[in-house]
Amino acid sequence: MKLDNETLKKRLRYQGAQYSNGSFARGGSRQPHMLTQAADRIDELETALRDLLNDCINFNGGKLTDCIMAQASEVLNVPNA
Repeated sequence: MKLDNETLKKRLRYQGAQYSNGSFARGGSRQPHMLTQAADRIDELETALRDLLNDCINFNGGKLTDCIMAQASEVLNVPNA
């Protein structure tokens, strides 16, 4: 069964919260678990891709490829792409 994006992120956040709460209950710090961080990163990437798509739709001056490369490189943390 393939989960839709929102359900997947909700499950990641739920499971991350469970792990984080368990760690805190055992005397650890209350830090976001990597599953929670992954869900947050997915949100960031989806937002960046939507922004990129919007820029592609509204591009001008023939600079579409440069715009895509610069934004995609920034989102993916790729140096000098």
